[in-house]
Amino acid sequence: MNVYQKYKDAQGRKTGPWFIKYPIGRDSLTGKVRYKIEKVG
Repeated sequence: MNVYQKYKDAQGRKTGPWFIKYPIGRDSLTGKVRYKIEKVG
């Protein structure tokens, strides 16, 4: 599942470039999902 979103500033308003966050696998030590984040547009 991909997530498209913007960063938020101190007041909670969306600002800056859009980015996409998607899972790339699980960490073998902790079992947590690892994510890759890339800026888009």
